[in-house]
Amino acid sequence: MLAGIGMENKYSIAFFIVGVAVGLLLSPERRFFRSRWLWIGAVATFLIFLPNLIWLVRHDFPFLELMSNVRRSGRDIARGPLAFVLDQGMLINPILFPLWAGGLIWLLFNREGRRYAVLGWSYLVMLVLFIALRGKNYYLSPAYPMLLAAGAVAFERITSRRIAWTRPTYVLLTIAATVILTPISAPILPVETYIRYQRVLGLEPPKSENQWTGPLPQYFADEFGWEEMTRAVAKIYFSLPPSERATTAIFANDYGQGGAIDFYGPKYGLPKSIGGHQNYWYWGPREYTGAIVIVLGSDGSGDRGHFATVEAAGRAEHPYSRLDEHFDVFLCRGLNQNLQASWPQVKHWN
Repeated sequence: MLAGIGMENKYSIAFFIVGVAVGLLLSPERRFFRSRWLWIGAVATFLIFLPNLIWLVRHDFPFLELMSNVRRSGRDIARGPLAFVLDQGMLINPILFPLWAGGLIWLLFNREGRRYAVLGWSYLVMLVLFIALRGKNYYLSPAYPMLLAAGAVAFERITSRRIAWTRPTYVLLTIAATVILTPISAPILPVETYIRYQRVLGLEPPKSENQWTGPLPQYFADEFGWEEMTRAVAKIYFSLPPSERATTAIFANDYGQGGAIDFYGPKYGLPKSIGGHQNYWYWGPREYTGAIVIVLGSDGSGDRGHFATVEAAGRAEHPYSRLDEHFDVFLCRGLNQNLQASWPQVKHWN
């Protein structure tokens, strides 16, 4: 049942389900396949996820279309098998690598640990699947608590009284490493201080998604520039006569841009945005005709070419935002086709 709820949030839960299923088959716990409760739970999971599955079928599995287009575009960082494995040690605090790796060994090879071998096999199956399918290196992060717990038990077992001093020593080392590395993953330092701190450490987090991140890793860079972009759009929007504003659409080429307009827009008196990117395309062009459109994030590949006049009326740029979020904001007039009728062609799914 929890797996069904999880699938409503992230389809990657399916990899965990596959991992557990294979883990059960490869361990003595395969006996659970004879339990009616397992199958009742599987049916409940399927029924919870069924409305979502129906939506996917009716819309030609947009998630698969998204993954395929992203891979072809080269937007994401593709990590090789060795790099992917090394990334795991970086993402989960390098000092903890011996602990979770030892936990994996304990689960698979120790007589006591093999009682829970299904957890170890589940991890290995997910690791292989994510490497084979070129998944992002952080997809495995939710699996590490179970390995860390197993590693803690194994560490306790192998540290006898003679070397019991290693326990508090390792705890202190873990605390020290966590204190040193926390600014890399949590926004506790001013930005310029963080940039200097990262440079001093010589330890940049492994890139996992966008290649054009600028001076900050993506999870920090994504926090900057959105309100400034909205403010630039508002300046253009309110430079128009009131009679024109009512028919002016704000077209975002990326759901992040559209989301920023929708979030910050009310503060600046802006209408909701429209766009062809992912779910924004499903929400349609609303009542707009295309007579006047403020276009965000245009790469010049065709959207601006359909207007009678195009003017670079503003710019979205922030020193800490992603480099691909630095762009001119265009004021376009006179769409040469009907926006409502041409909406199927603006679909941009990547």
